[in-house]
Amino acid sequence: MTANVSRAISAGLEPFRARIPLTGVQWADDYFYLSPESSGTEGKWKSYPYQIGPLNWMTSDDIEEFNWQKSRRIGYTKCLLAAAGSLIDQKNRNIAIWQPTDSDAKDFTTDEIDPMLRDVPVLGKKLKCEVGAKSKFNTVEKKVFHGATLDIKGGKTPRNYRRMTKDVGIYDELSAFDLDIGGEGSATEIGDGRLDQAPFPKSIRGSTPKIKGLCQIEAAVEKSDRIFYRFVECPHCGELQRLEFANMKWDDDDPETVRFICVKNKCEIFYRDFPKMDAAGRWQTLDGYCYDDEKDQFFDPEGSKIDKPKRIGARIWAAYSYLRPWSYFAYKWITASREAKNGNVVALKSVINTLLGETYEEKGESVDDKAINDRGEDYLAEGFIPNEVLVITVGVDLQGGANARVELEIVGHGLESETWSLDYQILKGDFEWPAMKEHLDEQLMRKFVREDGVPLKIAAAFIDSGYLSTEVYKFTAPRRKRRVYATKGVLTGMLCNKGTWQGDKKKGVRAILRTVNVDDAKTIIFNRLRIKKPGPGFCHFPDHYPDRYFKQLTNEEKKPKRRKGVVVGHEWVKKGPNEPLDCRAYA
Repeated sequence: MTANVSRAISAGLEPFRARIPLTGVQWADDYFYLSPESSGTEGKWKSYPYQIGPLNWMTSDDIEEFNWQKSRRIGYTKCLLAAAGSLIDQKNRNIAIWQPTDSDAKDFTTDEIDPMLRDVPVLGKKLKCEVGAKSKFNTVEKKVFHGATLDIKGGKTPRNYRRMTKDVGIYDELSAFDLDIGGEGSATEIGDGRLDQAPFPKSIRGSTPKIKGLCQIEAAVEKSDRIFYRFVECPHCGELQRLEFANMKWDDDDPETVRFICVKNKCEIFYRDFPKMDAAGRWQTLDGYCYDDEKDQFFDPEGSKIDKPKRIGARIWAAYSYLRPWSYFAYKWITASREAKNGNVVALKSVINTLLGETYEEKGESVDDKAINDRGEDYLAEGFIPNEVLVITVGVDLQGGANARVELEIVGHGLESETWSLDYQILKGDFEWPAMKEHLDEQLMRKFVREDGVPLKIAAAFIDSGYLSTEVYKFTAPRRKRRVYATKGVLTGMLCNKGTWQGDKKKGVRAILRTVNVDDAKTIIFNRLRIKKPGPGFCHFPDHYPDRYFKQLTNEEKKPKRRKGVVVGHEWVKKGPNEPLDCRAYA
């Protein structure tokens, strides 16, 4: 009891003890720690040269807004944590950290905040209870310190922004937030409203970017007073310059040969040179304004000292990372570009966003059916399928009502995503009928013979479970060993997940449901339909398919989605029946 009283008194007096104020980077280098739960290497923190500026900007009372557009692998989350720790410890600032979803917020507390309180004693001692204790002062959503509070909330609903008065608002992965929160505006518009009474308000936003024109971090950076980039010195000629992806070169798709070509004298610079370059570098705008790490001061192009900007933007990408060599992103770019040539831009989009730190510019998605309905071939005329087919899959779509039917496409796949449509069937009748299930099973048991005599079975089938889901689960459950799965279209996530168990176990219905990101799937299909020459990504069709098939295959268009006149995303709009497109997406 006496020890607890002493601890409480000591913690209560802590805010009144005189301490020499430290900059954000000084505090981080003195106190911050890399916890094992969320760090590749456990141990005491030491700021990399490029992290000095952002850490100081996040904690400076003179800077009201900091927007950081960044790639993975540059330590943003750790900088954010260290900055929050410094602001709580040294300035008793009340902070709200918003994550895109409630689940993200919970994971952030578990993986980042709680380990920090445990491993950074100067913060743990300020908590109003023992670190790790179950207490109203230490919950998943709130940490109460002597002199400060920290709230960690999901950002999807307006209620998570209400009833708070804060000094600092932090938005982690801003580009993943909804563009409009419950019809009340953006996350930063609502959240920054909680800072109105703060004597030193601060809004910190950071994120990997997403889609051009819809990306919140890109828009925030563009609205900043000044936008800074990391300039580094050429180790050969001393030229101060940005590391730009356009100046990265490699030989014959070999990522191990990657090097940076100096913009002035064409010197070849390798990743091993980077640490010394960064140590001699500085944050600078494209028009010559710069920041001095050691002096924590800004200068104009003539070298005169200027006031700190109120709103700072910064951009950085994976070439500046100490955690991955340049060969890593070169390899990712090479492989993603190869897939993009085959029509699959998903990996390339990820590389551009998460490694290059740039927004991805989407093109309008539509295809003229007349451009593809004259490409019919007679590769099925003799009853054999082409030798290039290596594996066969099926996509199945169910329709109900007066015109109940089952539609399916059987697709042969070859090297580098080249495909051959082997059959398209429309089975009249409702899927609930036992005879319909038998008919569908007959289709899934079909065998095909290549021209060279090699027989091929159907390797996998996806059946849409949006209609009659229980019946689909009953049908697919006993056929799981044949890779016959229930599926469902979703708008986010990976192209195809590994599946989750669905159905009522008590009723003996337990099937695997595998979701398909139909946004990405349809984008891939439309990109491949635009390929005009046989080869990687090309789609072959037999010459007996009717015009109706091609019309329905292309009967959707990707358009901007607007809310109150503002573009808030994109959506696929049906122009008529589109079952062949759904079947192809599932296949």
